[in-house]
Formats: sequence, structure tokens, C-alpha cells
Amino acid sequence: MGAAVLVGTRKGLFVLTSDETRRDWKVQGPHLTGWEVFHAMRDPRDGTLHAATNNWVYGATAHRSKDLGQTWERAEGIGLPEESGLTWEKSWHFEPGHADEPETLWLGGTPAALFKAIGAGETWKPVRRPRDPARGRHRDPPGRRSRRRLARHEAVQVRIAG
Repeated sequence: MGAAVLVGTRKGLFVLTSDETRRDWKVQGPHLTGWEVFHAMRDPRDGTLHAATNNWVYGATAHRSKDLGQTWERAEGIGLPEESGLTWEKSWHFEPGHADEPETLWLGGTPAALFKAIGAGETWKPVRRPRDPARGRHRDPPGRRSRRRLARHEAVQVRIAG
């Protein structure tokens, strides 16, 4: 069995593949040209590729491919509630749901928000309203607050950890 590495860049997503020796690599891409790809993963449950994507015109969103990157679908409607007064700035990290939830995905980003997808990425809903006690006084250094990782627990508890 060979190896595949998904590499997200400012210029899109690249897929690097190799055989078992991992001495020679082939580069495919860029996929998602024009989109910054902050994180990409292959869902171990069904093989779908997911990418946390950002664009200076279209904003933060997510893309998915069910055919290993040949075609991509952009998620619609990812955003924070209007009453929060905040804007979904960046999509940062994907995690698949527990094996018992084959169509659940988690997406984290800035400002410190977590989204849950039902239907394998068709519909996204914020899990909790983001809170920013310092809003209006100062901003965190770039990337500090945004470097969030989603951690899965066997009981399907999802936490944001620094």
C-alpha cells in the first residue's frame, strides 16, 4: 500500500503520492485553485476528501470531494448567528465524527467557533455561540486564538484545545 499526503497551501490543495518505499513522489494539483487550504483530510469512514478553505472574496467555507479531488462541492450557509455580531473569518480544521455517526463532521475556525455538519457536509450549524470577552478592547495576535484543534473522545465529546 502506498502513501498519500494532502498539502494545503495559499495556492490550493496538492496531493502527493508514493509507493511503499516513499523515495519517489508524484504531485497532483493544485486542486481548489484560488482558495487557501488551511487543513485537508480524507474521511476514513467513506473516503471523502474535506478541505477547510478560505478566500479573500468569498470568505471562509469548506469544500468536499467524493471522487478523490476530481470535482469539488463548496458548502453553503456556514456562518455565525447575526445576533452574535461576529463574522466567520477563517475555516481551520476538520474532524470526522465518531464511527457511530457516519455523516457527522466537525469544523473549527476563527473566531473560536465550532460547527457540526449533518449529512456529510451538506448542512452546517454552529455548536455554540462564540464568546469574545475582549471584543472591542484588543485583538489577539494573528493565529494565536485561531490555532485550535478539534479533539475526539470516544464518547463523541468534541473540545476545542489550544
